[in-house]
Amino acid sequence: SVRNTIEEAEEKESDGFNIIGHSAGGWLGRIYLQEQIPVEKNQLVKTLITLGTPHLPPPKDSFDQTRGLLTYVNNRCENNHRREVSYVCVGGKSLQGKKWREGKFEEWIAYQSYGPVCGVGATWGDGITPLQSAFLEDAKRIVIEGALHSPVSAPSSWYGSEGLIDEWIHHLQ
Repeated sequence: SVRNTIEEAEEKESDGFNIIGHSAGGWLGRIYLQEQIPVEKNQLVKTLITLGTPHLPPPKDSFDQTRGLLTYVNNRCENNHRREVSYVCVGGKSLQGKKWREGKFEEWIAYQSYGPVCGVGATWGDGITPLQSAFLEDAKRIVIEGALHSPVSAPSSWYGSEGLIDEWIHHLQ
């Protein structure tokens, strides 16, 4: 757990550690930094890297796939980046969402996924998370061409796949 990692870093007088979160794991990393890590221990967390995390809530008039959770995270964490922590957001650009019968099946699935996340189905993303939602305002932004959201459906094209991981891993401190 992160709490155990903090305790171990203190015991070993470590320079600190990084947090990597995929998809909703990026929200969990943000909220954990905000609510669970005491301010006096901020220096132990070097970097928060989010992979395919939708950070922006959908427009108010859209269906909210997260049922308000993402709005909660953004309200709790808005403009509260920990100064001591480097934020890196990674988004994939592999599928453009398209309506039924206008493209391939996976493009229609992407369309269905992007709409509830950002209010627009016909946009680019990783098949689940649209690019326009994948970035925090003050974070380092990395777009990986061809990266897909899930290692299950695309083990060689996922954020952590050999080759693609090289696009972001050097940001670990």
